[in-house]
Parts: sequence; structure tokens; C-alpha cells
Amino acid sequence: MSQIVPETVSCQNQITSFFDNQRIALLLKQSNIFKQCGIAPVVVMRMIFSLVFTGKNLFRYL
Repeated sequence: MSQIVPETVSCQNQITSFFDNQRIALLLKQSNIFKQCGIAPVVVMRMIFSLVFTGKNLFRYL
């Protein structure tokens, strides 16, 4: 169990740096993907993107 947590944190840090380096938020804005209310689209994309690399299911995550 102690090995899973650091890998997940490391994966989250790498995903965050990828989104920052590739300017995913700017690309979403240029694609007219914006929020009307609630959570920012880049946060939703980052969460869905991280599910793939952590090996979790969306329903198990919720």
C-alpha cells in the first residue's frame, strides 16, 4: 500500500506539469470550451486524464 500512494502523487504531479507545459487550459479556451458555472473545464479534463494513468474507473473514483 505504501508504494501505491507515492506513485499516484508522482503521477498527479507529472500530469499537472504536462497540462501547464502544453497550455491545455489555453487550448480549451481557444476551442470555446468554457464553464457556465461550477468547476473549470481544465480541472475536469485533468481528472479524466489522470484516471487513465492511475488505472482507476470513474465510478470507483467517485
